[in-house]
Amino acid sequence: MLTDYSYYKNVFHGDLLTEDNYEKYAKQADVWLNYFTNGAFAQIEAQRSGFNLERTGSGVTEPSCRYREASGYGTCLDDAECAISDLCLSMETDAASNPSIAKETVGSHSVTYRTGEKSDSLWREKIYGVISRYLMTTGLLYRGTCLVFKL
Repeated sequence: MLTDYSYYKNVFHGDLLTEDNYEKYAKQADVWLNYFTNGAFAQIEAQRSGFNLERTGSGVTEPSCRYREASGYGTCLDDAECAISDLCLSMETDAASNPSIAKETVGSHSVTYRTGEKSDSLWREKIYGVISRYLMTTGLLYRGTCLVFKL
């Protein structure tokens, strides 16, 4: 995790999470950030922790031309982590408290509800909407190949 509850409360000014459940939702946010940045988030998180990870391809170490130094992103990654943590909590709460209809029969009117179910595509869509607000201009959402030419 890039942030702690103190950052969430005092800098991001979050008010949905408590100190007790912050870590749970921040870890979920980290998984989504790593997914949408194609592993770049884990690399940046490791750099901030003092580790130096480099992407490798075909056994050859490549320079990390796609990513800036961890400090070069300002607070956009921290804020994205906090915003996604909030979203994960709200979506989980909504899924549990607002069940959707799974099946409805008209004759003798029978209704079956889905409760607590997370629709992966709905989650991906909503979370990508939040991530893109924070990371769209960083290059971290680019899924293409970084080519390095040596002369």
